[in-house]
Amino acid sequence: MASSFDRLARSMKNGGTPANIPRAPQISLHQGTVSGVDLFNGILGFQFNDPSGLVLPGVRFLQSYTTDNPPAAGHVVWAAHFGTDLLVLGQHVVPANIVIP
Repeated sequence: MASSFDRLARSMKNGGTPANIPRAPQISLHQGTVSGVDLFNGILGFQFNDPSGLVLPGVRFLQSYTTDNPPAAGHVVWAAHFGTDLLVLGQHVVPANIVIP
């Protein structure tokens, strides 16, 4: 069975038919909630904000968190999804009002 790379190479070699190149995965951002944290292994559970309550366990997170402020259950976070990879970027923080009355 020929792989997609073999078919692409054969098509380019023959020159008569256009090559079929699969589209690259696109990155997307998702907001969700931390459902549980395993600080020893550096992973957490990510729950999407949808009615099904889908939780993805074993999601890696960036070290934008500090050792004094690790991720915790209930944090609202942003995650980047690329292909089959999901990476939590950090906590969603609403800044305090900086307008002085």
